[in-house]
Amino acid sequence: MGMEKCKLLVTCSSVNGGLYALEINEGCFLLTKLLTDNCRGIARWGAHFVMATYDDLNLLDENGRILVRSKSNPMDYHGVFVHNHKAYIVETRTNSIGIFNPLTLNREDEIRFSQENRDIYHVNDLWIQGNRLFVSMFSFEKEWRTTEGPSGVVMEYCLDKGQITHLHDQKLSKPHTVVLDEDALYYCNSLEFEVRKDKEVIFRCNGFTRGMELYGDMLFIGQSVTKKITVNHEKDIQHHLHVSLDSGIHVFDRVQKVSKMIPIPNSQPYSLVIVDKNEEKIRSTHSSTPS
Repeated sequence: MGMEKCKLLVTCSSVNGGLYALEINEGCFLLTKLLTDNCRGIARWGAHFVMATYDDLNLLDENGRILVRSKSNPMDYHGVFVHNHKAYIVETRTNSIGIFNPLTLNREDEIRFSQENRDIYHVNDLWIQGNRLFVSMFSFEKEWRTTEGPSGVVMEYCLDKGQITHLHDQKLSKPHTVVLDEDALYYCNSLEFEVRKDKEVIFRCNGFTRGMELYGDMLFIGQSVTKKITVNHEKDIQHHLHVSLDSGIHVFDRVQKVSKMIPIPNSQPYSLVIVDKNEEKIRSTHSSTPS
């Protein structure tokens, strides 16, 4: 299994969370923790990165140095995407996507999926291509905590029309990361421990999948520690034979259909982004920073 030389930034959420730099070179890897926090979504903005934690937003350089930090606001931030010089950031607590100036981190506008100021749909991640906004959430019509069985969706929203235009997949189990590649829509069907490509399962492991990045033939997939998820008490996964207690990053060769795992012990990977100045479509579009 040949792995190209590359560097990723990896965010991890929860108590043991933080921002890591993962450098890969000819099958060897170096993992360095850059900062400690409950880190969530991250997106490239030119030479910089916009990163969300549970309650604040940060503008970083590629070494994890904080250049700008917003005021603390317990919005339960999740996914981040930069598009047309604006940072679109999921505000899970209010079923919304805030639209921010990435340089100042000031909030300028929003997209709302409910007028309730409490978590109804548990909006997770997003991806934007042109006027097409792709969003993952735990539920679409009912409050997610009260639904029976898998109720998650990956849907499409038109930025021009300001309305939902398509459901790409439904009856998903706590879906997270969404990535649009040139040929397909990829997303983590997290509690099924899998990644789907246009509804087709292309990768499955034995742990909660969240955080994903494509790089050539390689697909990087985060697996969170699942000590609190067992087949005995989580009815949605009773069909699994067992649950892994490992956590880290799977490196999956989509052509050869082989994978290996890079461990990040006791962690909950949330978002992955390539640090490579030759790459352009890295969780952002039209993403140049001002000179």
